[in-house]
Amino acid sequence: MILVFVILGIIIFVCLIVFLFILSTLKFEIEKLHISNIEKKIKVDFILDIAVYLFNKVKLAKITIDNVKINNLITSGKLDIKKIKDNKAINKNFFRVLKNSKFKIEIFRIEGYFSTFDNVLSSSIYAIICAVIPILISKKMNGLYNNNLKFLNTNENYINVSLNCIFSVKMVNIINMLHYYYERKTEV
Repeated sequence: MILVFVILGIIIFVCLIVFLFILSTLKFEIEKLHISNIEKKIKVDFILDIAVYLFNKVKLAKITIDNVKINNLITSGKLDIKKIKDNKAINKNFFRVLKNSKFKIEIFRIEGYFSTFDNVLSSSIYAIICAVIPILISKKMNGLYNNNLKFLNTNENYINVSLNCIFSVKMVNIINMLHYYYERKTEV
């Protein structure tokens, strides 16, 4: 009789853990994406935090990815950018799944300045960026949007742009996306 209660307790505990996992939220926080060519060489600084939150409040786990970790993966051969870039079927399916996903953008901040060799081109790029970005993210926006991007009136190529944003998606939606992707893969 005690063995039955122990097995029942283990089953209830596992079901509770799975239930809490399904109720949790995955947040991708781009703390720093800084692109600059101040010293005539393009430099990209990148810090991404991936965290799991329970009920969107309590942080359970966190992983930080930065330039050093990505460079180590590329140099060791574990991450092959060319193979990912050349596989058009996977990229097409990825963007289809991403378009249909139910993620929310909690914070989106873009700051900095840029210029090109032509002032008319700079103003056109500025107008397109300021018009297109809000249109693209408006359906997914659920929080703060801040655009402090400016263009300089110089006839030289400069860029100094920083991006901070937080994307959140519920685990249920991730499971649905993986299920959808698996079904599409088995159909082909």
